Order: sequence, then structure tokens, then C-alpha cells
Amino acid sequence: VPGERVFVRAEGGWGRYLPTVDDLLALPLIGDRPVRLYSAFGATTITPPANPIRRLLNRARLAWRYAELAQLRLDCLAADEPRERRRFIERVHALFGIRIAFAPFADDMPQPPRLATLFAEARDAAGSPRGRLPAVGAAAGAMAIDFDALFDAVNDLLADSTGYLLSWAEGTQGALALFLAGVVTLFIARARLRLWRISRARRHIPLTIGGWGTRGKSGTERLKAGLLHGLGYDVVVKTTGCEAMLMHSVPGRLPLEIFIYRPYDKATIWEQRDTLQLASALDAEVFLWECMALNPRYVALLQHEWMTDDLVTLTNAYPDHEDVQGPAGEDVARVIGEFIPRNARLITSEVNFLPLFEQICRQRGTRMVASSPLDAELLADDLLALFPYQEHPRNIALVSTLAKELRVDPMLAIHTMAANVVPDLGVLQTYPAVRLRGRVLEFVNGMSANERAGFLNNWHRVGLEDVSLVETPGRAVLTVVNNRADRVPRSEIFARILVEDVAADAHVLIGTNLGGLQGYIRTALDAALAERRILSPADRAPGGDPQQPRRRLATEMTRLRIPAPTFESLSARLRIYLGGLERSVSEGDLATVAGPASRWLSGRIDALPFETLVSRIAADTPWRLALDHLLHVATPRAEESPPEVLGPAEEATFRDAADRLLARLALHARLQRQVEAAMAGELPVDRCNAEFHNTFRALFLARLVVVDDAGATGDQIIDACARALPPGVRATVMGIQNIKGTGLDFIYRWVALDKVVGLLRQLDAPAQHTRVEALRALAGTTDLGLVASGTARARLVAHGKRNLDAEERGALDHARRQIEERHRHAADGLGRQAERSALSRLADFVEDAVDFIDVLRRTRRARQVMDDLVHERISHDRAAIEMRAINARGKGGWLAKKLRA
Repeated sequence: VPGERVFVRAEGGWGRYLPTVDDLLALPLIGDRPVRLYSAFGATTITPPANPIRRLLNRARLAWRYAELAQLRLDCLAADEPRERRRFIERVHALFGIRIAFAPFADDMPQPPRLATLFAEARDAAGSPRGRLPAVGAAAGAMAIDFDALFDAVNDLLADSTGYLLSWAEGTQGALALFLAGVVTLFIARARLRLWRISRARRHIPLTIGGWGTRGKSGTERLKAGLLHGLGYDVVVKTTGCEAMLMHSVPGRLPLEIFIYRPYDKATIWEQRDTLQLASALDAEVFLWECMALNPRYVALLQHEWMTDDLVTLTNAYPDHEDVQGPAGEDVARVIGEFIPRNARLITSEVNFLPLFEQICRQRGTRMVASSPLDAELLADDLLALFPYQEHPRNIALVSTLAKELRVDPMLAIHTMAANVVPDLGVLQTYPAVRLRGRVLEFVNGMSANERAGFLNNWHRVGLEDVSLVETPGRAVLTVVNNRADRVPRSEIFARILVEDVAADAHVLIGTNLGGLQGYIRTALDAALAERRILSPADRAPGGDPQQPRRRLATEMTRLRIPAPTFESLSARLRIYLGGLERSVSEGDLATVAGPASRWLSGRIDALPFETLVSRIAADTPWRLALDHLLHVATPRAEESPPEVLGPAEEATFRDAADRLLARLALHARLQRQVEAAMAGELPVDRCNAEFHNTFRALFLARLVVVDDAGATGDQIIDACARALPPGVRATVMGIQNIKGTGLDFIYRWVALDKVVGLLRQLDAPAQHTRVEALRALAGTTDLGLVASGTARARLVAHGKRNLDAEERGALDHARRQIEERHRHAADGLGRQAERSALSRLADFVEDAVDFIDVLRRTRRARQVMDDLVHERISHDRAAIEMRAINARGKGGWLAKKLRA
């Protein structure tokens, strides 16, 4: 058996003084401390190599050569020649860097002759890394401390204790009780230390104001931050909104947002501790924070144990999260009431549960100040127009009430808020319009409204229900639905909203689990159609209104944004479509389309699938020749504002849009004929309704545009929106349902456009240095995208036609070169599809398995960035960039990106 202790007759034993392979394997991995083996003749010292990697590799190599080295050791013990006897020690040193030396207990101590031949320098005290052992019984040694023996004794004690503590069988009840007492003491001491640090950080901040509520809490926190920053205070704000953010507002500087890193995007109450301590370390004068706890025990812990705010704001107490805070609306309000502090002040805009809040305030000795709904109604439109986005008036009124408590004039407070507020990424905001492929797109960000009431409020506030098919045929409405696989109930809600509550020309579906979302849409569509009837037997009965079925049909077609099937509707839209090609046509030329179109507008067509009908219309020779004639006689017209960022629509796009328009009008006309036939008794009522259901379903589903790639860029989504609409229209694009995931880069493209448009406005400034600074800022802006760079490119061309001095001309030329390069890169990226190679899929599989390790790395990195910010090793801008990169890495795909790099 390799490594077995074998009696060697020549040695009179198994040779304890010569280390075995097991002794070499047992050398420590951590540290290069020598190991001693004691025998009757002295001590053998084994010294491992200093390199830790080599020590680790030695373990594997020794195990691999175990049998060979064990046999070599036996051969050395049995050999007679000194050179042969030293082969084991020399080979171990040569292969593994392990030094073996022997030293007797005393100089005059006799030793076998064969022993000296095993070691090259058996008599050399330097052979031992600690020097020769002291002579036993020497007078000096009796008074000295044997550090080697002490070290070995402590080491043996630790080794014995480790085995005892880890053993299931050898521990006693007393030892277990002692161990548990130690663990509990350590746990309590650690908890008390954390609480002391939280308390110290809280005492260091003069004023803290908390905020909570069901709706509008994030916007309120930003308004409070704008107010206090405008008044000249150093403010740190923790707000969640669409993304968890830490905002630091230093007097005299613009506020800056920094992402808060959340492992696996999950919030914990320890996040509050970290941001509070960070605010204290930054020497903030005011700390504002938004409560995101749902569990009432966590709410009480945060408010009454940790923060003990001086003031708090509560926006409202609408029923929400009933599974945790409910089941009833009153239960939700009581949980929100847990946020009210003791012996402080509460400012609230709640109405329904105001008596409950009053009762809680009386019990806790807190003074309550209520902001009346009338305060919001009395805010003038010119005051609301000061804000850079459509902030809810009740939130403004709430913060102005807070300003009164701080002895600040309300009018001054509103102006200060408007001038200094930093909008959240998800606020209801209309971004500048852009012209792409002949379509004008104007984006409205409604992605933060993730429930029906909030969505409908946004839809009505921007006036999308008032877009008329008759009065404004060139207007279109489009939604971008950002779906998330982890928000299934939300997907079901918005599927019903798309079917029942909105009328849109197209719905662009992006994100994840789009198959599931389409399934919910079909289910909601079937449920809605089951309740809708165009015709009933009562309509044909005597005394019935014969016009009522026609009105019902017109209403249902309006839901699909399909106009009346007349030549006037067709010709008006064809003129608009030609405008997308930057061409115009006369009324006489448009009249040539009337004849070929009349066949389809008569309604005498068979029941066909929508795409089949489009194909037949496209193959109709008279219709095709009429469209070709229009394209031939159309004359160019001047480009309108906003400028085109990519290029006008193509002729093929015009033909396809015209074919689809005529197909929709033809189906509308067919339904009109069937209603007339049913009213005349020529068609059964049930069959008429069934035909309506089938047609409505086909037309609705044809409005869905699915972007299957969850990794699609914002530019690609904007391009998909443009392609989903006919050329020449001016469309309001509203983002809905979610903002995270695929929709995040989509939002950032519009944010970049808004920033660029703001810089371009400065080119009209009378001061030359303002224009030069704007040009330099444009040249230094890297994260632009297609629409922002295209808008800047067109505007800079126009600016170059002015009479400019040398400095401004040089800044303009540099900006144009930079913008051109970024626009070219963005345009090339439109057709770049994210390829899912086998390597990418393998990388995703491996990433899922090892991401728990990377999350620790990301957490340490995030803490290091914050520490560097506090100690001024990095700037706020650098911290924002680093934290954004860490958050992006946490979204997934980091391993595949690293392999591609």
C-alpha cells in the first residue's frame, strides 16, 4: 500500500525522521510556516515554498506522484550509498521547493551513522529555519522561554479545539451553552453597534423629512428637493420612482443623480441605513427620503426607531398592495398611518382617510397640517407651466404647504421648485417632436402609471381621447407597451386597457414575455367582443331606431381609428401620405384614384383575412396604376419642421400604406352593407354580429407590432414606431405599463433628444460665448442616439450658414464632425440584430450559475464607489457613471458582453 509505514531492517524502524508523503501533503496552505517532526534523535524541519500559488499546486502534484514518491522514500531508507540516501530530499526540493533539514536535540547527543547520510547538513544549526534547539538541561535554557515549544503547544491546542468544536459527538451541554452564549452575545453586540451607527448618523443631520403615500410620493420628494436646494441647503435625497436614486444637491451646483445598487433589484431596509450614513458622511444639512416598505413592522422600525423625522409628508392613501397591507382600504390607510412620527409635524393631501390620520396624530402628539384639494385647483395655469413637465397640482400644493411650515412664502416656494426640480425619469412629460422616415413622432412618457386609474388619468391629461378622425386626419395615436415577464398581473390589466379603453392606430409591444401578453390581449378581446353587438332583434322590431346599428358600427370602427369608407377619407389621407415623401399633389390628380378605389369601397367583397385582402388590393392593376400616376405627377415640396433625421419615406412605403388604408375602408364598407342587409331581413342578426366580431378581431390584431428582441435598442424601437405608421402623419407616441428593462434605453433616447434640443436653443442666444459653450457641449455629448444626433446634425447645418467668427466657426466644425460620426454609428445600428449564438446562450447559462458570485463583486464595487465619493477620491459625475455601469451589469448579460469584448 503506497505510503504505508514499512519496517526497514537497516534503519531499525520506519524512519520517522524522514518525512512521509502524507507529511508533505499536510503542509499548511495559508502561510509558509515551517512544520516540525520530532523523533527520538531530534527534530526534522519541513519548510514549504513562500509562493502561495506554488503551495496550492504542490498539493495536486504531490497527490499525483504519491506512489512514486512513497517508493522513492523507502528506497532511500534501504540504500547504503549516501548519495542514494539523499535522493528523496533532493527530489522533493527540486520538484516542489520544499526544504527538509534535521537538527539533533543536543550537540553531544549520539546518533546513528546512517542518519547523517540522509541529510546533507545534519550537524548544521542553520539547517533549521529557527536555529538549533537549546540543549536539554542547560542552565541557560532553564531560565529561557522556549518559543518554539510554546508555538507548537498553541498550535496543537487550536487544532484540538477545532476538532472538538466541529464534532457532533464530543461536545457537552455546558460547552454547547457556552458556545450559544458567545454567538448570541456576538449577534447582540453587532446589532447594537449597527443601531449606534444609525443613531449617530441621524444626529449628525439637522433636518430629515420623510415622505410616503400610494401615488405621487417620488414626485413629491423631488419637489421638496428642488425647494430646499433652491433655498441654498446641502440636500441628499433618496427616492425610488422608476429607478432607485440618490440625489445630492450642493449649493451653487446642479443636482446630480446617482443610482442606488440593489442586488437582484430587490430593496431591503438596510438600504435606508446605507443612504442615511452616506448623507451623514457627505455632511448634508437636509436628508429627504421616500419610504418603500410595505410591511407595517418595517415602517414602524424605519420611522420610530431609526429616523424619527422632524416632518413627514403623506400624499394619499389609495388602496394598493392589499395582499400585504389590506384587505380593506382602511387597513391600507392604517399601515400608511404607521409612518406618522411622534411629537413632530405631518403635512398631507389625503382626503378620504383624513380623520384616521387626525386620530393617529392626537395619539402621538403630532400636529397635522392638511393641504386641501382646493389648494391644487387654485393653482394658476401659468404657475403650472413653469415646471419642465406636467407635475400633478396636488403634489405642488402639498409641498407649498410644507414651505409654509418652514416659513417660506408659497409663491416663492413654487417658483423655486420649478426652477430647481430634477424630473424623475418616469414623470408625465411630452418630449420634442422628431421627424423620422417622413413621420413626425412626439413622445409622451406615461410608463410610470402601471395601473388603470393612473394610465387613464395620463391619457386624458394629454388629450389623446380627443384626436378626431374627421377633423385631424393627419394625426395618429400609438402606444409603446413595455411588458415584463415578472409582472404578469400587470400584463393582464394592460391587455384589457388596450382592448377596452383606448383607440390607437398601432400598439408596439416591446420587452419580455410578449407571447404571454399577446395571449392576454386575445383573451381580453374575446371577452370584450362577447359583450358587444352591432345589431339586436329589437333594432328590427317596429318602433326600433334604424340608425342605432349604424351608430354602433361607427363607434366600433372609431375604436380602431378607421374612418368612414368614402373617397373623401381616402383622398385626404393619400395626400398626407405623399407629404411623407416630401411631395404634393393636386385635387384633380387625386380624383384619378376614385375609379379604381370604388370597387373596394362598395363593400362587395368576400370575407378574407386582412393580410390576404391587402395582397389582393396590391395586385389590383387599376389601383396600382393609379398610385403610380400619383407618384409620377406629385411635385416636390419644401421640408417642414422638425427636420428629417434619417430620410423621407420611400415610394414602396407609400404604396403599402395606401393598400392597407383601402383594405380597412373596404372592410368597414362591407360591414355597413351587412348591417343594411340584416336590417332589411336579408341576413340573420347572429350572422351579422359574428361577421363584425371576426372583422373587428382581425383589424385589431393587425394593429399589433411586436418587437421580439428584448435587447432591442431605443433607436430600433423608435424606428419600429415610425414604420408602424403611414408616412406623413404626426403621431403622439405614448409609452405605457413599465419603464424598466427594454423600455429604459427607449426612454433615454428621448431624454437625450430633450437635452440636445435645449442646447440647440442656446445657438440663438445673442451672446457669442453662450453659443460657443453650447457647441462644445454638443460635441462632448456622447450618449445621443439616432433622433438626437439627427436633429443636431440638421440644426448645425443651418447654423453654419450664418456669419460666424473664427472661434465659433471652429467650435461648429468640431461639433459637426462629432455629431456626424455619432449619427452614422446610430444609423448603422438600426439594422443590427442581437445575435443569439450558441456561445451567447452558453454564456447566459453559465452566468445564471455564477451570478451569485458576481453580485458580491458588484456590491463591494458599489460600496467602494460610495466610499470614494465621500472621501473625494472621485467626483459626483464619475460616481454617477460608475453606479450606472454597476446597475447595468446587474440587469444581466455581463458574461456574454465580456466574451464578445
